[in-house]
Amino acid sequence: MPTAPLFSVIVPHFEGSVTTAELRRALDSLNAQTCRDFEILLYHNGPKSLPFAEELDLAAYPNLARVEVTAAHDGQWGHSLRDRGIREARGRYIVHLSADNLLYPQALESIRRTLAVPRRPRPGAPPGSDDAIVIFALLMIGLQCDGRRIWYETRNSREHAMILSGYPPRLGLIDCMQLVMRRDLWLGYGGWYDRSEQGDGRMYERFAAEHPVRYVPEVLGEHW
Repeated sequence: MPTAPLFSVIVPHFEGSVTTAELRRALDSLNAQTCRDFEILLYHNGPKSLPFAEELDLAAYPNLARVEVTAAHDGQWGHSLRDRGIREARGRYIVHLSADNLLYPQALESIRRTLAVPRRPRPGAPPGSDDAIVIFALLMIGLQCDGRRIWYETRNSREHAMILSGYPPRLGLIDCMQLVMRRDLWLGYGGWYDRSEQGDGRMYERFAAEHPVRYVPEVLGEHW
């Protein structure tokens, strides 16, 4: 069996939610990663009208380890697919990436470097517990809303909203792709257990309160 990768990137996909070009953009952003120590797990919340093999050149993505279409749509915001990915992943760390978002080429390498920096564990913490979680910031591009207005920004806009990590992370300042956590901790919590729309924010607040967190001091991706 091949050596387990450092990262497992879980990508949930929905019929009609993103275009083929948007999905390809997300996968191409993974293909461009300078760190190659990862696998991709791509799940479609079925049914799917066009097979992945006809929609994409799957051979163009050498890190694609799993491609599956579930039997029926379950309407859980992609969380059931994220949970499935956590359970089927081989990587030490879980990375969540929505099909319409992207990671910059240095993203996984920056996370790897952040994890590699020696750090003294918190008093009383078990050995090895200082590498539990990494959180990074991302750029909000596309549809914007400030509670009063709704507008659309392009990458060339002069100002962008920024989804920051927060310290500690707070609901409304976090997106599912921003928290990278060890797979064994995910499994210890029972996987992706909060299937509500705001489940990522609620769970991430809890995780960051209960485990050491490392922050990457740069923007590593875009939320569309």
